[in-house]
Amino acid sequence: MDCLEKLQQIGIKKINQETRISVGVLENILEKRFDKIQRVWVVGFLPILERQYGVDLSWWLEEYDAYYLAHQDEKQASVYRIKELELDTQRQKYDNFQSLFQRFSIKKALISIGVLLLLVLMVFLYKFFSDSESESVGYSIVEEHGMDADGNKSDIYSQLGVNANEKEPEPLPPLPMPKEGEVMITPKGDLWFQILNPNTQDKQDKTIKDTLIMPIPEEGTLIIFGHKGFSLTYKDGSKEYDGGGPIRFIVENGRLRYIKYSDYIKKLGITQPKRDFQGSADTTLEEATDDASNEVKNEEQTEENTKTEEDSSN
Repeated sequence: MDCLEKLQQIGIKKINQETRISVGVLENILEKRFDKIQRVWVVGFLPILERQYGVDLSWWLEEYDAYYLAHQDEKQASVYRIKELELDTQRQKYDNFQSLFQRFSIKKALISIGVLLLLVLMVFLYKFFSDSESESVGYSIVEEHGMDADGNKSDIYSQLGVNANEKEPEPLPPLPMPKEGEVMITPKGDLWFQILNPNTQDKQDKTIKDTLIMPIPEEGTLIIFGHKGFSLTYKDGSKEYDGGGPIRFIVENGRLRYIKYSDYIKKLGITQPKRDFQGSADTTLEEATDDASNEVKNEEQTEENTKTEEDSSN
C-alpha cells in the first residue's frame, strides 16, 4: 500500500491528535502541495510521521527537493529585481539630500557662527558678574563666621536650622544575595522558565516578575528560559543575558552552564538530523508542538548572541 494512502486511511484528524501537527500542514504533505509548505517544516514533520506510523517518506523529500530546484532560478530573479528597485530608490533620496544640503550650507554656516559668538558672550558676562559678587561679600562672610549679631559665638548648626544631636538616617538594608548553592534570577520583564530533570522527566514551569533566589537543582538538570532578558547572580559574581529567544542551561558543578540548542536536544535523548544543504536544522518533536518556522529561524541568532555575552563576561 502507498505510504500516503496509508496515512490518508488513518485520517488527518487522528494524525493531528496523535502528532499535534497542524491540519493544514498534513493536508499539504498528503496532497504534495510543494509550493505551500516550507522545507524546514518538511524535514521536521516527515521523521515524526515515519516513526509514528512506520512509513518511508524519503521519496517525498526527494520530489520536494526536485521541485524546489526547478523553481529556484525564478525566485532568485525576483530577489534581484527587488534589490535593484531598492538601490534606485536610495540613490534618488541621496541625490535629493545632496541638492538640499548645497542649497542651505552657506546660510547654515552663518547661523552657526552667530550662535557660537552669542554663547561665548553670554559665558563671558556670566563669569564677570559672578566674580564681582564674590569680591563684594567675601569680607562680611569671614567677619561674621563664628559670631552672631550681639558678639556671641554662633553655632553653625543653629545657623543652618539643624539639631546637632540629631542622628543621621539609618542606611537601607542591603539587597539579599544568594548563598553557596543558590542562584538569583533577576528578570527584565515577565520571564518564563522551565526546570527539567531528564532522568525522571519531572519538570516545573515558573513565570516571575521580580527577583527570585532559588536553590541550584541537582547535577544534569536542564533549564530553559523564555524570550525576556535576565541576569544570573551567584555568591561570587553575575552574568547578563539579553534574551530575544530561548536560552538553555545545564547544571554542572553547582552552576548553570549555557549550552547550545543541539546539545540540549541530545540531553533530552532526541536525535537531531544533520543540517541540509540550505543550512536549516532538522526539527524535533518538541519543535513540532510550537511554531516551527519561527523557532528554527531564531535559534542560530540567539545562540550566537548568547555566546558573545558569555565570552565578554569571561
